[in-house]
Amino acid sequence: MSARISIIIVSYNCESYLRVCLQKLQVYLQPARDEVIVVDNASSDSTIAMLKSEFDWVKLIEAGENLGFGRANNLGMQQAQGDYFFLLNPDTELLGDAMGAGLQFYESEHAAGVGVVGFPLLSPNLNPEVSAGNFPNLMELSLDLLPAKLFPYRLKERKKAHYTIVDYVSGADLFLPRSTYEAVGGFDPVFFLFYEETEWQYRMQKNGLLRVILAHPAIIHHVGTADHKVSLAKILLFEKSRVYYYRKLTGRLGSWYCRFLLSFFYFSRSFGSGKAYFRQAAIQMWYV
Repeated sequence: MSARISIIIVSYNCESYLRVCLQKLQVYLQPARDEVIVVDNASSDSTIAMLKSEFDWVKLIEAGENLGFGRANNLGMQQAQGDYFFLLNPDTELLGDAMGAGLQFYESEHAAGVGVVGFPLLSPNLNPEVSAGNFPNLMELSLDLLPAKLFPYRLKERKKAHYTIVDYVSGADLFLPRSTYEAVGGFDPVFFLFYEETEWQYRMQKNGLLRVILAHPAIIHHVGTADHKVSLAKILLFEKSRVYYYRKLTGRLGSWYCRFLLSFFYFSRSFGSGKAYFRQAAIQMWYV
């Protein structure tokens, strides 16, 4: 008997986070309902050994290389048996049966036209975290690069009786029916990391599918499984995805405008901070 829900987790050198994630997840698992798939992106730590010794009920897919977030999730969805997919970050902790809540929602009349749902995210100290975002556009990009105090960020949302409609749900937790995946395809494999869930849900919108946040249960999100120090390599990884996003949605002219704004932004930051990598980033924006 195949599972109703396939929980797919992509791991990369995150052994300690993944262990806690699976321990919390196991509390809510129902064998006849759920299967758990971990796609490992060639971790160099002890992730594989830990999974085999402590979580033998996990279906392990060893990618053999670092595929990034989107391609690894695509691999998991291709091999999943469930009628529903629950894409979950390894640095999360469930605070309730999110699988059951997602399934109950999709089996109700309220789910008509909903392509994907997410749940409220909390920081480790239980403060609200970013659970959704607005689709980026060139006007917002222009404003984003100005001082935040001039144009504070406001999430576009529409509250309904049973959910909140947003532009896109955070990639930390994405619960969707297989039919959504079949309608829009998987993540664009060109994205290695960042913006892939945004572009994916933009395609859902083009297919007339809503993206929503359910009221509960909440999920703790540790926001990353590696250090968050700024470096040239991390800047370029993020901005390469951003430029590709704008090129895909707005064409070559839009991507060049994006590069121009980013180059100016990083060049300006190099004066205020004295960081050499900001000057290097300003130059590299024309090559990402």
